[in-house]
Amino acid sequence: MATATKAKPAKAANTAPEIAFTLKTAALRNLFEMTREIADLWAIQGLLGWDQQTQMPPGANEVRSEQMATLEAIVHAKRSAPALGKAIAKAEAALEAHPERATVADRALVREARRMYDQATKLPEQFVRDFTVATATGYDIWHKAREANDFAAFAPILERIVELVRQRSRYLDPQASDPYAPLFDEYEPGMPLEIAEKALEQLRKATVPLLRRVRAAKQVEAGFMEGTFPHDDQIKLSRRFLEIIGYSFEHGRLDLTAHPFEQSIGSPDDVRVTTRVHEDDVVSCLMSVMHECGHAHYEQGIDPALKRTILGGGTSSGIHESQSRTWENIIGRSEAFWQAHYGEMQRAFPRNFSKVPVEDFVRAINRVGESLIRVEADELTYNLHIIIRFEIERDLIGGKIQVRDLPEIWKAKYRDYLGVTPPNDALGVMQDVHWSSGLFGYFPTYSLGNCYAAQFAAAMRKAHPDTDARLAKGETGFIREWQREHIHRWGTIFQADELCRRVTGESLNPKYLIAYLEEKFTRVYGLK
Repeated sequence: MATATKAKPAKAANTAPEIAFTLKTAALRNLFEMTREIADLWAIQGLLGWDQQTQMPPGANEVRSEQMATLEAIVHAKRSAPALGKAIAKAEAALEAHPERATVADRALVREARRMYDQATKLPEQFVRDFTVATATGYDIWHKAREANDFAAFAPILERIVELVRQRSRYLDPQASDPYAPLFDEYEPGMPLEIAEKALEQLRKATVPLLRRVRAAKQVEAGFMEGTFPHDDQIKLSRRFLEIIGYSFEHGRLDLTAHPFEQSIGSPDDVRVTTRVHEDDVVSCLMSVMHECGHAHYEQGIDPALKRTILGGGTSSGIHESQSRTWENIIGRSEAFWQAHYGEMQRAFPRNFSKVPVEDFVRAINRVGESLIRVEADELTYNLHIIIRFEIERDLIGGKIQVRDLPEIWKAKYRDYLGVTPPNDALGVMQDVHWSSGLFGYFPTYSLGNCYAAQFAAAMRKAHPDTDARLAKGETGFIREWQREHIHRWGTIFQADELCRRVTGESLNPKYLIAYLEEKFTRVYGLK
């Protein structure tokens, strides 16, 4: 029987000499302290947001919205304070005068402080408050409207949020030819929107013909996946798999929510994950947990030297997503992984799986379906879900379409791209939390994350050519340690493109994801 890899506490992360603040000038020391206070406030905001989506009583939403707005106004005032601007300018001058006295952490601190300050000073305080109130209220209305399948109840607040997002774009870059570009840059700093569009186009061109071949092939038998899987048993199994892949419960916890997420409340010491349970689908909950654990591995693996600083988080949304998709799909759906751990599933749900060979189970969890739900989509169709959202929100921010048109546009794109039609808006346009939270520009990063994941995995396998053999023996710690050494520990010191080149020797390249998908689904479906 395989032995679970014991999680190492976050404090045991390797603190290499390269990750240290020298702060040899008064200007750098002053900037360090000023930005540390902001990092602490960010952690408190994360705690309020986590509580709102997991533990807060439903009647508290109005007062919580105001509390979050007040706190955001305080954070914004600190991020945009003239004193911070002067401190940044002095630190920049100190770096220019004595570059040899600064480490990569010193330089990254100044770079990120400048980026943070420039963004904050472009957004008026009243706008920040209005945006925070609208999105906090929007989440509550979205949640209730989705439960009631009532898009009309959600539309007014969404219209308000969209107008505020358009205004945000104008504040960030009044000269932008595409109002969507400044929003995208908030999540993937330094990456031109055109690069993301090209990657999505390459994935679409590769996915569509492969999808047609898969759907023309003999379909995978998966009747044994049907049944009732009790809520408590799924949570117990999910906790077990978190232990197996090395999540540190000493520095985190697992809770329930409507839309699964990971929340850092002070990386690497407090990093929490959430999930949801469908009693007719055991894979949904388990893969959700492994997905969020990938995010948590990133935050729990950040070097302690970056604790309580503005560098103590993931460097971009795309890089962050690469870690979650690695553990959910590249590892979590691999036959090698399940050769070691399938017994856990069989013991938890013997009625369904005791007589099913591991090979059949693996094919079943990799089958290509016709899912309406992005977070439950298979790997092959997932990027098409992203393309739909990307095209819709880009046109919505650009004013080419209106909020009232979204349900029908959504259904039309799902018919055209995926060959399925949502039966209602709860399973269609209202399925994601992102728009209610004002997260426009975020969706493309999911596909970028898939690309990074495959590219990083290829690099990791070069370092560990025996990866599958070790996974089959129950080992997972070596993968997490490789990620920690090359990706996690650096926090925000390196931006995404530089980090990718350091890890793989080249910039973002979707060919690795395309090759991975082609190989996997050719094998799963026995394609020629």
